[in-house]
Amino acid sequence: MPSPLSLLLTPRDTLPVLSHIARHPGQPRGKALQELAMAKDTWYLTTKNLEQLGLIAPLRGPEGRKVKKFQVTPEAERILVKLNELWGIVADSRAGLEWELDEQPPAKGSPRAGEVLCRLIEHAERRADFKEIDRIASLAKALQRPAEVLLAKQVDAFLKGRTEDGRKAGEAAIAILKREGNSRSLRKAMFLLATTQEYLGNHGRANNTYIEVRRLAKKAKDPGLEADAWMGIGILHTRVEHFSDAFKEMGRALTIATDAGLAPKRAKILGNLAFAEGLLDPPKGLATANQALEEARKVGATIVIARTQLTRSLFLAVLGRRIEARKALREAQRLFAEGGEEKGSEMVVEWAALVKQTLRRRPSPYPADWKSQVSTLARIRPLQGTEAPRG
Repeated sequence: MPSPLSLLLTPRDTLPVLSHIARHPGQPRGKALQELAMAKDTWYLTTKNLEQLGLIAPLRGPEGRKVKKFQVTPEAERILVKLNELWGIVADSRAGLEWELDEQPPAKGSPRAGEVLCRLIEHAERRADFKEIDRIASLAKALQRPAEVLLAKQVDAFLKGRTEDGRKAGEAAIAILKREGNSRSLRKAMFLLATTQEYLGNHGRANNTYIEVRRLAKKAKDPGLEADAWMGIGILHTRVEHFSDAFKEMGRALTIATDAGLAPKRAKILGNLAFAEGLLDPPKGLATANQALEEARKVGATIVIARTQLTRSLFLAVLGRRIEARKALREAQRLFAEGGEEKGSEMVVEWAALVKQTLRRRPSPYPADWKSQVSTLARIRPLQGTEAPRG
């Protein structure tokens, strides 16, 4: 069945013409055609349709003579308000950001250029798209944003388990960004640095950095990185088995992400919460991981899918669900083939070995062995320097 929305989209220039008339009421047809780079026939078809829809009205000349000038009606004004609301929803999407760079490019070196680049880096990070991260680094250089060049390098190193490289790039980016104030790129670089500090064994410094990110994010009304910071602190408490604190902090992160309508962030938090819950109660952890996986698939969050499948593979193995465990593990291994696991490919290899070992083990009422091995894996430090990931 055809959609009635086709009335607003046929001809395809209908909405652009409506928007143009709203911005330039009463503009002569010749001037409008020139600015829109539009043929006369297209203009006639489009304005005819808009008139029939009651969205534009002709301006009348002396003695009621009809002239080829238009103004929008109140109904059109309501539609344009709704269209602006829709644009607000997609403005920070990959397509929306790329459109801004092409059609309304921010000034070179400007804070807005930095924010657009940071958001594009975050989209690429979510998909573990390393070629895209490289492209954005080149774009940042062209836009005279050295901090985002370093941020792209930081994300690339972080996702490939090159912790020391990530630390150096992050600290260099932060040194530049602090001069600009509380920007999105600063908060992102600091969040990644906090995780890096934890991996390098400095939990106290990581905790302090997460707290600072949380403060800056709250001040900037940035719920995404505020939720990230709460989650990061929860992960720190999970590492030392302070589960009560971990659940509270991750619960706070989940509430912030949910209230802000941040679906990808919700999936990420649920995936980390599932891991913590499963250490105490594997069936409960598996249920949360299933929810995280479902939400991650809906938003195409490749990294979250892969990490959640690692978690699921272990809990499924512990519960004796062999076929499902192997299937989850295979998908995680496939998605991590080119990188994306923060602790490097060695972590994926060792996790797979633990899952297979658990599947071979006879059922036992004493699950402490797999838990102790998980705790050991969780404390593995990523590879250092520029060494290529093993495995």
